[in-house]
Amino acid sequence: MLEEAQTRAGSAGDEPTTPDAVEIAMEAEATGAPPEGAARRLLESHIRLAEEQIGLARNERFRNRIKAVRDMTLAAAVMLLVLGAGAVLLAARNAQGLVVEPLGVPPEMAAQGMDGSVLAARLLDRLSAMQAATDSSRAPSSYSNNWGDDLAVEVPQTGMSAGELWGALRAGLGRETRLTGDVVRTADGLAITVRVGSQPGVTVSGPESDLNRLLDQSAEAAYRQSQPYRYAVWVSRRGNGMDAPVLAELAASTDRTERLWALVGQAVNALDANDPALGETLARQALELDPTFHKARWNVSDSLLAMGRDEDLLAENRLTERAMRRRDPRVTEASQGQVLHNVRSSIAEATGDFATAAAEATIMTGLPDYANNGVNAHYYAAEARLRLHDVSGARRARAPIDGTSRAIPQAALLIDFVEASERGDAAAVQRLGAEVIAMLGTP
Repeated sequence: MLEEAQTRAGSAGDEPTTPDAVEIAMEAEATGAPPEGAARRLLESHIRLAEEQIGLARNERFRNRIKAVRDMTLAAAVMLLVLGAGAVLLAARNAQGLVVEPLGVPPEMAAQGMDGSVLAARLLDRLSAMQAATDSSRAPSSYSNNWGDDLAVEVPQTGMSAGELWGALRAGLGRETRLTGDVVRTADGLAITVRVGSQPGVTVSGPESDLNRLLDQSAEAAYRQSQPYRYAVWVSRRGNGMDAPVLAELAASTDRTERLWALVGQAVNALDANDPALGETLARQALELDPTFHKARWNVSDSLLAMGRDEDLLAENRLTERAMRRRDPRVTEASQGQVLHNVRSSIAEATGDFATAAAEATIMTGLPDYANNGVNAHYYAAEARLRLHDVSGARRARAPIDGTSRAIPQAALLIDFVEASERGDAAAVQRLGAEVIAMLGTP
């Protein structure tokens, strides 16, 4: 009985003092006696539970990471989409250019292959050629409806394609110039009407055999309506100066920039008409409107040169040279570069620094040309070299254009005359002198 009681007491002493599995494990660790029976099973179950919870926690962390990556990817995609849409809208808003829509044509013309797209392309070809032939100092960015080099024919498509959506955005948000028109048959042949934007249409008519001439006239009408200043410059290629009625319209404009350019255009016309005094007056009116306008200063200098007012010209050139150290965005880089070095060459020549005059003129020959200034610079450099009694240097200066289509016979003749004088060639001086007198029309 005593042994049984002791055994029961010993067994009772082996019972855990707590149901908490962690505390059981700690007691077993402290006494060095591993738990047995139910306590052991409970502890093992708790260990498995803890391992499963650790696994679940790891899985949860992994899922959270995946979710975070997914959310960041979605956020980045949305951000890129928003930025892309914004960029497209901004590009559409800043869009400039000319879009020629297919012209409406009679069915029989379309059946013969002369449909609206073909005629639109022919109009576009003419407009592109006119723009390429317009040698102007005016920077494209100074036009409120500048085409730049973005001229295109709109191709009709079925459905809403990406191209049509882009075209709709440009048309709705941008500053595109859209040219529309139609061709109708008349008793005398054909009548072509072109419309630039919302402006009234211009109609030209004539026999169908004169279709090319009618397209030429239509292109001119569109150019005049959409790019009046460029059109006025383009007209000057015919030898009658810039288009006076167009300049008069621009001079009365409420747009200050257009008034400035109209005044300098009128100043150029005055010079071409041998009225440099009027040219100076008009150019100075432009300077009163905007003293920072480089082109007006150039016109003042041209007028003073034509009037032979050398001292005033030198003073004006010095003002111009200082002003041109700062870029005027309203004039092209080509004209800015040519005129700046031309002015510096002129100042150097007027002050007897012929080496600098030749060097500045030589710089001009390597710059993009404007109004043949780069070509003339070969002769400027040659003349300055002759002032230094450098005949061989003068020949080298003019050699690149001698005998080419770019040569200017009058300038070459004058240089030849001075060259002969430097060489002391009396026979050549007499012969060339007679040619110079004949050229100048002096009795």
